[in-house]
Amino acid sequence: MISNKLSYREFETIFVSILSLEPISEVKSKIYKILHYEIPENDDKEKYINSLSTGVKSTYKNFEIEMRKLSNSRNEYTGFRLHLYKETDIVDVFRNPLKRIVQDVQRICEKEIKNGKLIHFNLGRNVKQNEKEWLLYHIETQNSNCVSKQKLSPLSIYTMQNMNSFLMEFLFYPDCYIRHDNKTIIKNNWLDILQTHPSFQEIEMYLQYFKI
Repeated sequence: MISNKLSYREFETIFVSILSLEPISEVKSKIYKILHYEIPENDDKEKYINSLSTGVKSTYKNFEIEMRKLSNSRNEYTGFRLHLYKETDIVDVFRNPLKRIVQDVQRICEKEIKNGKLIHFNLGRNVKQNEKEWLLYHIETQNSNCVSKQKLSPLSIYTMQNMNSFLMEFLFYPDCYIRHDNKTIIKNNWLDILQTHPSFQEIEMYLQYFKI
């Protein structure tokens, strides 16, 4: 299989296009080009963009990239879910490769989003032995009564590591944001938008799965 190692600039381009609220057509065009995905004739269905669909293994800092959601025009909304996965190797005993990936994403979020800091939330549940997990969410959502109970956020990062692998999942729902003066700003009514979003059922399933 062909290997496609992304540079930081390419990795940043994917996230900047998403976080700066570019039109979905432009976002798709950039992601398809960087991940070597051939544009399908019918481009209105959910597709995983990964090594199986492209024939190219795209990685960033040895993490394999999989785009799990781009858009769903049938419901006229956009949402983004991106996975980064890496199997543990001997070198990882002396470092935490997941930390470097998360730091890169946090840096881009803080650059593109006004007060775009992501803060940790303790999931407060038991995990398997030798397994660790974290949730990071947009600091601008922390004062919501709903969020104080569930940590519901239109921008979040979930990470998990165990003896065999590392995983990072990035979630972003752009309908909850606007672009102003070259910065992405969360809307005052973001919670109402998120709760009436066509994908809210998916978010609730996500929260239930992780028992957030």
